[in-house]
Amino acid sequence: MGMPRTDAADRASRAEPESAPLPLRVALGMAALVAAVYFLTGPGRIDTIDGQYRWEAARNLLAEGRPRILDPYLGGDLVVVARDGSRWSSYGLARVLSGIPLAGLGEALGGAGVESGRFWFAATSAAFGGLLAGLLLVFMARLGATPRGAAGWTAVAAFSTLLWPVAASTFDQAQHAFLGLAAVWLAWRSGERDSPGLAAAAGLACGALVQYQESYVPVVPFLALPVLAGALSRPSFLRAAIRGLAWALPVVASLGIFFWYRDLRAGPAVGVAGGGAGAVLGAVPDLGGRIGWNLAVGIPTLLASPGKSILIYSPPVVLALAGLPGLWRRAPWVAAAAISASLAHLLTICLVPFPGGDWCWGPRYLALTVPLLALALPFAPLQAGGRAVAGALVAGGALVQVLGLSLDFHRFYVERGVPDAFWEREPLFHFQESVLVARVGELAALAREGVPPTATRFAANPYGSPTYAPLVLPARRRLAGEGPAWVRRFGVFFLPKPWPLWMAALPPEQRPIRPGPPMALGLGAGLAGAALLRSGLGSRRGGRSPRGSPEPGPDP
Repeated sequence: MGMPRTDAADRASRAEPESAPLPLRVALGMAALVAAVYFLTGPGRIDTIDGQYRWEAARNLLAEGRPRILDPYLGGDLVVVARDGSRWSSYGLARVLSGIPLAGLGEALGGAGVESGRFWFAATSAAFGGLLAGLLLVFMARLGATPRGAAGWTAVAAFSTLLWPVAASTFDQAQHAFLGLAAVWLAWRSGERDSPGLAAAAGLACGALVQYQESYVPVVPFLALPVLAGALSRPSFLRAAIRGLAWALPVVASLGIFFWYRDLRAGPAVGVAGGGAGAVLGAVPDLGGRIGWNLAVGIPTLLASPGKSILIYSPPVVLALAGLPGLWRRAPWVAAAAISASLAHLLTICLVPFPGGDWCWGPRYLALTVPLLALALPFAPLQAGGRAVAGALVAGGALVQVLGLSLDFHRFYVERGVPDAFWEREPLFHFQESVLVARVGELAALAREGVPPTATRFAANPYGSPTYAPLVLPARRRLAGEGPAWVRRFGVFFLPKPWPLWMAALPPEQRPIRPGPPMALGLGAGLAGAALLRSGLGSRRGGRSPRGSPEPGPDP
């Protein structure tokens, strides 16, 4: 029978690592480099209808103090009609607020008004992706990887997983992923340093995550597990309980803000009717007896289908899973948080009939779990033939992401004439069709034939704006077989998706902005980041892991 831990032993378990701290310029360099790549490979336009709603709400909140939807072409489930008849965005407060800084600055200073605002709004997730990469590097180094190892594995997570195409888009899952990783980092540091303040900061990150999407409510308690470090030891239980309380207070306050905002935008009747379990799970229809069916379809779809498997769209996850035992030995509370939060998130989104996050490239909802699992990458066993396997997974993952970034994904769905809610009629759709497999054929056809001569317009929207989200063909016309001919009318479905490429293909008078200055900014940020990385890593050759233990796995 083991001896109970003493206060001294518990303090020692939380002691600062003995290795030298990671130079700040290394983290800043990684953040700048990754953000620059995400920015330069991003769409430079609103590429999803979700993003169009968030842009409209953010712009009107900035202009008149209310996140109203004034665009007559935007409606449906993503609009809430308030008591005074005005139309508001149904999105959570954080999803509206996060886009305001770049959108407002871009519209005010960009010189092209609304076009410039949309262009810079589309870079929001790229900025969060850079922050995510910098934090992931710091976290890995703190767990025991050398600076070079941490930088290498961070690059793997940034460019060989679905984090890249998600961050280089106007979907906001990269923003969720950053907050999830920040919550675990702050929770772990609070346990190491016995800091209620850091525990409260972890609670703020979790609360912000809930403001993005209330479906994270079942997940955030697992992100907070490292706050409770030492709770199993009798002398440390009270301190862990204090940290747990410090974490819970901002989370509870966030739930209060969530319901206050629902009441503010739509009145008490709507807020109460949409509250309870429906609000907690978020946008989940009446499940009735379908829970078992949804899980039976959702889990295989997200793990094994050629259209949405996380293992296909982010192959390095296989290495991360192999490294989880090593992460558990090094930092069991972090491993417990990563594993339990990933499982809780997987089960939660499988309750939704569209767990793949359609319409999109890959299983975007699982972006939250990728950086959590990536913490185990430095611990993946790469002995014997492991390096060759790891190299193949990393290279394959990078290729998948480049394919995802190459063209707009809407063409895949429109050409096939799928219904708006195709997941209800064809729950096994992603076992029958794959946007990844189709992309190879799309690129081959484009190489043979070029852009169709019938593509006389770039944009597929009623305003003709190149930065407005593509509005897809109505379902009745898609089902009538008009999709293949319709997409050939618009260049947006055939020109390269990264904005420096499609803008270069347009006549200068049709370009929404002057591309030179933002290209110079992106290239400058990337070069500065690379220089900082080179400077910081060049002075840190070799190195040992915390507490003098061997490095937990070779550099990638």
